[in-house]
Amino acid sequence: MVQVRMVVKLNCDGNFKKDRNVKALFIFCIALQASLYTSAPQLLHTGKSCIKKELIRLIQNEKMSIFGAMFLLKDRDIMNHLYHASSRVDVKVIVDKASACKNPLLQKLQKARIVEVFDSDGPAIMHNKFFVFGEKIVFTGSFNGTRAASLHHYENVLILENEQLAQEYLDYMYYLEQECKRKKRL
Repeated sequence: MVQVRMVVKLNCDGNFKKDRNVKALFIFCIALQASLYTSAPQLLHTGKSCIKKELIRLIQNEKMSIFGAMFLLKDRDIMNHLYHASSRVDVKVIVDKASACKNPLLQKLQKARIVEVFDSDGPAIMHNKFFVFGEKIVFTGSFNGTRAASLHHYENVLILENEQLAQEYLDYMYYLEQECKRKKRL
């Protein structure tokens, strides 16, 4: 048996629910720990495989739901596959306002209520990069949904099959949705 110990030193006020960065880091640490207890975790990276191709495969094969949060979502292929998937499954993706600038396809996804834009107060950004497929597959890592990320950047993604972890991400997704709604009311 392999034992892995992770120590994370955080400099924060201790209020976990209010600090998005702490919460995101905590979820990422859970993902790493959970990868030890799931069936066949898969690591994709720039030098090994095509992350975009695997993401599109997951989108095409999903039978229930696709929920996610991406700092940037600008890749036309990914957006088109999400749009087409919305005719057969529930799809919701939250993106940072940096994605929303004059992007007609993203605006189409917004009108279809597939994409919601996270407009933060001040300098904070919504910097997540994850998808949950159904209630058990988590796709998370450094990959933004952009052409540059697919072709030019060094990226990595973990694909984990774990219902408990997926539920943690879905809870976090709900939190992000509530933050979007709260900010729209302000």
